[in-house]
Amino acid sequence: MEVNTLKKIFFYIFFFALFLLMFSFSVFAEDDIKKFRIEGISIKDSMLDFLSEKQIKNNTKDFYRTDDFIPVQIEGSYFNSEMYDVIEFNYKSGDKNYIIYSVSGLNYPEDINDCYKAQKEILEELNSLFGNVKGIRNNKLRKYNHGADPSGKSTYTRGGFIFSSLDQVNVDCNDFSKEIGYVDEMYVSVDSKEFYYFLISGRAY
Repeated sequence: MEVNTLKKIFFYIFFFALFLLMFSFSVFAEDDIKKFRIEGISIKDSMLDFLSEKQIKNNTKDFYRTDDFIPVQIEGSYFNSEMYDVIEFNYKSGDKNYIIYSVSGLNYPEDINDCYKAQKEILEELNSLFGNVKGIRNNKLRKYNHGADPSGKSTYTRGGFIFSSLDQVNVDCNDFSKEIGYVDEMYVSVDSKEFYYFLISGRAY
């Protein structure tokens, strides 16, 4: 395993341990999804608070089947991130306020097993925080076929927590087949219910 991969796994675990400590002094409510922030950014914020419109346009991606939501990816170094290679935002097509419906921190593990290890550790930390909070449900770890690969050879493994608003905090490991040619990914995401429904609707992939 490369040194950078080890370092980023350490930062994942350290960050969530620190997050747990922060909230151990207060009661976490079932609708506190906005307390989850990726490099200081959460859903319902405006991207314009962090980026210029030119930066948004220049970093727009095109990997969804429809344009219901528009993905934007920015190098983590722009936000002085020591945890993430990339920060990803999703906003609704045509929204001039660029309201964020999903924000994620991405890394590209050299070995997908490193992703699974970090994922398990993070979910254990989150379970310590949310496990007994009324109104927050555990979205237990499961493996699915990835919709971006019609061959069915690529998978994503997801676990997380669903708030009463149906907004979610998820940790994903994307294991892509060699044939599709994508690099494996680890996502730590804060997703609104609208974005989640988009992902499972068949309109994303």
